[in-house]
Amino acid sequence: MEKIKICEARRDDLEHLLELNQSNLPHVGSITQSEMEYLHRQAIYFPVAEFNGQTAGFLIAFDPEADYNSLNFLWFKEHYPNFVYIDRIIIAAEAVSYTHLRAHETRR
Repeated sequence: MEKIKICEARRDDLEHLLELNQSNLPHVGSITQSEMEYLHRQAIYFPVAEFNGQTAGFLIAFDPEADYNSLNFLWFKEHYPNFVYIDRIIIAAEAVSYTHLRAHETRR
């Protein structure tokens, strides 16, 4: 069985990751290429999941030091000295059936 490979997002991944982000509207906020690059610079953790050589999804997380103006992030920053804020989790449509299959196999 194929395994999911997890690696840190690289700058040259961002154009494709932006397309994936935009394909998940309205479930996540729309952003521009320059905003995606900014999120990449601010993120404490920005892993990309790959399956069969294709991008299966990604996650963007920030620590309290990030310069990010999301109201939800700012609420955490105001109430907690230490936290990791997960801004978005994006799963490619092609990967959804695989993740459902894996979740079902795990429950057996």
